[in-house]
Amino acid sequence: MRRQLAAALLGAALLTGGAQAVAEPPAARYVADEADVLSSETEQYIIDKNQSLFENTGGEIVVVSVDFMDGMDAADYAMAVAESWGGIGDESLNNGFLLVYAVGENKVWAMAGSGIEDALPASKIEGWLEADFYGGYDAGEYDSATRAFFDDVYGWYESYYGTSAGTVVPSEPGRDFGYYPEPENDFVFAVVGQMGLFLLILLVVVVVCAADGWRYRRYRRRYLLPGMPPPPYVYRPFIFGRPHRPRPPRPPRGPRPPMGGGFRPGGGFRGGGAGRSGGGFSRGGGFRSGGSFRGGGFRGAADAAHNRRPRSFAPGPSASVRHICVLYCHGKGGTAVEAHILVAEDEERLRTIIRDYFTAHGLTCALAKDGEEALERLRERDYDAVLLDVLMPNLDGFAVCRAVREGSGVPILFLTALGGEKDVLRGYALGADDYVTKPFSLAVLLAKTEALIRRSRGGGAETLACGAITLEPGRRACTVGGRLVALPPREYELLLCLVRNKGQVLRREQLLDKVWGIDFEGGDRAVDGRIKALRAALGPAGKQIRTVFKVGYKLEEGAHG
Repeated sequence: MRRQLAAALLGAALLTGGAQAVAEPPAARYVADEADVLSSETEQYIIDKNQSLFENTGGEIVVVSVDFMDGMDAADYAMAVAESWGGIGDESLNNGFLLVYAVGENKVWAMAGSGIEDALPASKIEGWLEADFYGGYDAGEYDSATRAFFDDVYGWYESYYGTSAGTVVPSEPGRDFGYYPEPENDFVFAVVGQMGLFLLILLVVVVVCAADGWRYRRYRRRYLLPGMPPPPYVYRPFIFGRPHRPRPPRPPRGPRPPMGGGFRPGGGFRGGGAGRSGGGFSRGGGFRSGGSFRGGGFRGAADAAHNRRPRSFAPGPSASVRHICVLYCHGKGGTAVEAHILVAEDEERLRTIIRDYFTAHGLTCALAKDGEEALERLRERDYDAVLLDVLMPNLDGFAVCRAVREGSGVPILFLTALGGEKDVLRGYALGADDYVTKPFSLAVLLAKTEALIRRSRGGGAETLACGAITLEPGRRACTVGGRLVALPPREYELLLCLVRNKGQVLRREQLLDKVWGIDFEGGDRAVDGRIKALRAALGPAGKQIRTVFKVGYKLEEGAHG
């Protein structure tokens, strides 16, 4: 009658979606003989052995006998028992063992906790069942079969913890074996997880947008301001692809080595349980899904500074300007002279690049596309220096230099791809003051040109003044009201740029290009920080540096409160 009632209750539970009816843990905990097939001596033997085992290792060997599993698979029923009992074995070690069998259905299942499943695989469990259990079980000698199998498992625990792990003190002897299953389909956890995912996606979008804005500002400072060369590529945001110049295709890769390995998921019974369900054997155990065990449950069964290479341009009179000069370089600052320069160069883009760079540093440039036009420019007015390419149509640079030296001592600097010793000596023999070969650095070209102009002017020191501020660029000196003020290099170049453009409003982008260089990748706030430091160093004269709201800065003659 009791068995019929239990079966009815189990069926009702399954129909209503409630908890499945499985064997309940008795007061002694270690053995539940609902089928009444074990002797009292065997039950006490199992209890005594388990108490000693738990005290020394934290492990437990639980034996459950029932009449029927009420249509459930043996592995599923064992899983339900472990779940309803709230875990077997030590919580931190997860080293429990469970044996379940039904005397009326020919169903047997034995499984180990995930903490010992590697040391106690399903094959070993199946060997013990074949050797010491199935024979007595099939013959109805359940008591002797259970005791023999129990001794096999107990002997393994003694061997394992005695030789491998030593004595293990359980985390909480005599504790309450509470079971705390992981939440499944919990509404709060689901909502929190979705919100977290949404916030993560939002953060990624914000970071991408910020990075793209920074890229666009850099692109604008390099190519979109007045007087700059045309951009070599079209700007596109991240979502449409990263802007880049065409690159040669990469060499083909060799075949990849085969990928191996895999993973073993956590939670549930990954395999390793052994037993049989209804007459047939299930050796090695297959995958058994089930609840995830936390605690003593069966979580698894036995189963920098900017050092980027600058862009360069290509030599040759008919080639592109890709390797003719280095466009971006370091150490740019305000020039120490104000002068008019003539640039004679047959490559249009290179002429434009040199003009824009020199103009950004305070020099005025006139351009000539060949030797004849250069001579016409020289007849129209006087220049402080001439930059001559050698390989030009109509009249080459050597001929222009020879004609100029017949009546003028203007400094001449050859700028050419002809770098042989013979060509260099010929240039100096014709009266050139300096000789620069391509590719070249724009910063070096500017410094050489300024040096030629200063020498041609007799080395006289230039003095710039605005209100109480006086600068001598030749010796990089700054005085305020007759008092010498020491300024760091960046602050000095910034003040020099403001003095040369006194009374004019300079945008932050302009100051970045003139002082930091057009290859600077920092933000506009770098200007604000340097301006603040410069004002502090100048003292009361720092008030001459006026902030123009939402535009930039300018230097005025008088101080303002």
